[in-house]
Amino acid sequence: MSRAPPRAEIRNGQGGTPAGVFRPCASETLKFLVVAADPEAREQLRRTVLDVYPAVHVVLSDRRHGLEAIRSHNPDIVLLDALEPVDLARVRDRRSAILLRPELIVVSPDKALLEDAFECDAAGYVQQPVRMDRLRAAVDRARDRLDLRRRAAGMLEAERDASTLAEEGAWVISRGGRIWLAWRRVERLEAAGDYVVLHTGGEPLTHRATVAEMAAPLEAAGLIRIHRSTMVRPERIARVVRSGRVLIAILTDGSPHRVGEKYRQDFRETLGLPRRVVKA
Repeated sequence: MSRAPPRAEIRNGQGGTPAGVFRPCASETLKFLVVAADPEAREQLRRTVLDVYPAVHVVLSDRRHGLEAIRSHNPDIVLLDALEPVDLARVRDRRSAILLRPELIVVSPDKALLEDAFECDAAGYVQQPVRMDRLRAAVDRARDRLDLRRRAAGMLEAERDASTLAEEGAWVISRGGRIWLAWRRVERLEAAGDYVVLHTGGEPLTHRATVAEMAAPLEAAGLIRIHRSTMVRPERIARVVRSGRVLIAILTDGSPHRVGEKYRQDFRETLGLPRRVVKA
């Protein structure tokens, strides 16, 4: 009697690590889960990933069994081939059920899904056909976020004792341990679960606090809130583009950040923007 094929199929490069093993976040040791409805789309994304990162571990799954595959294979990064908004709505609604959730990169031919990708806290959005440089940039961002979350989780108890905010700064987590960070050095803040990621132009730093708790000291230091999960320094905004009804702030480091509807008017006034901005 023949056995049914597995719901998630493992396709590797030269390297790979067993599921459930804690892996450092170097690019060559990342584990990917590719989720797509169409088998040809899954295989194409697998080949693209291995073209960029030949030694990584790749698992394939259809959309129906995507969450099951996440729990079974413990991937670092999920590449979701999204064709319509309902795909991302489902991810947003169910993602909180995963305790150690992976970073999400949305892959789609539809640029209109960019707004939905931001709403479900995706680490990146890559428009099809996939360009290797854009995939690499999205993976680098996902790897940094994953590394920060894992390191922060490992320092949770110590952080609880040193999470107080001062008007001028706080002790935050770096790769080398805890360092003092003055708020005037912060260029951008992003939410990451129970933590925030603080960007200063160098290594990203983490701190156990909510964006709401960080808003007052960072606004006093010159940052503005552009989304419920994002604050930026206005002078770091290189340009603003429009995608449909969505405003996207492009920073000097090239990273795109959606402007939430609630913050749009203050954003326009702060930057002195006209009602119409450059269309993407």
